[in-house]
Amino acid sequence: MSEERHDELLDLLTNEEFKKWILEPAYERQVFWEKWLENHPEKRELVKTAAEFIKSAKFKTLRFSTEEKDQILSNIISYSQTGNRPSEKLADYTGKSRHRRSVPFSFMYRAAAVLAFIGIFSGLIYWNKPGDRSQGANNAITIIEKENPKGRKSVVMLPDGTRATLNSFSRLTYDSNYGSTGRIVNLEGEAFFEVTRDTLRPFQVISNEVVTTALGTSFNVRAFNGDDLQSISLLSGKVKVTRLDDQIAVKENILNPGEGFVIDNHSGVMEKITFDPLKVFGWKDGILVFRDNDLNEVIQTLERWYDIRITLVGTPAKSWRADGNFDNESLEGVLQGLSYTYDLEFLIKGKDVELKFN
Repeated sequence: MSEERHDELLDLLTNEEFKKWILEPAYERQVFWEKWLENHPEKRELVKTAAEFIKSAKFKTLRFSTEEKDQILSNIISYSQTGNRPSEKLADYTGKSRHRRSVPFSFMYRAAAVLAFIGIFSGLIYWNKPGDRSQGANNAITIIEKENPKGRKSVVMLPDGTRATLNSFSRLTYDSNYGSTGRIVNLEGEAFFEVTRDTLRPFQVISNEVVTTALGTSFNVRAFNGDDLQSISLLSGKVKVTRLDDQIAVKENILNPGEGFVIDNHSGVMEKITFDPLKVFGWKDGILVFRDNDLNEVIQTLERWYDIRITLVGTPAKSWRADGNFDNESLEGVLQGLSYTYDLEFLIKGKDVELKFN
């Protein structure tokens, strides 16, 4: 790791708001740091490393005199600049045995020393000692990830009893502290949520720069990476949909059953709509629905649904659109149905599918 990367890592480790986000995640912090990472994607690995340092820490209360604090800080600065081993006093102050000081300091120990200094001035010191791993692991907040590849759907039961039906090519993440301080999940792709009611802890879905908040309700969020639009569709209850800007300012809108929002991911414009329930919610029951979809939309849907790659032979008419319902049909059944109505032939070779237009 370069010196510049070292400095950037130490900047994160000394950032109070970053530490709070890792140790005490809350809605406002989650939104801020998600937005920050979106604007600085090159920092993701750095953030992951810093988070691992902080989350693996255990807390131990210690008291130090001003002279002792100065001595410890002097040792930390000396090592960070020269790489020399810390003085014996540092080991004495922190309770580490002198026998263990024979182990050379790696960068991880250097960062741990910085964490120790940070902790001193808040009345706490962070350590990750061998032998304490199980306790540290029990206290650490970890990220839980549920992901479906193309061609697979699944049901995720969240700790509060909320049921999330996750579509193919979709990912749902939440932290292990879910339910204790809040109920926040992050979604890439599409999911249908049946939310357990809790008036004290609203359920929140973050998708791109949009937050959907509910108490006890059922709704669908479609927010695939790379799509120009995302949508939120409400089946029952009531939800609040919030658009965020760089200053965490908000534009709020309320949805009632049968209403939805279509949101332009580029401009942020939100349009309230009504929708066809079968088209929006049918996927979770295995029903594939096309309603005046163009060829690109049909191809994208089929590739995600069946985990295939489609290539085109020939040129379809510019006016080509598709309509139809396919209830738990195989890929061949869907393509056969489309070929009866629309001017196309198909050839399936494993995961490769050829569509030929006459």
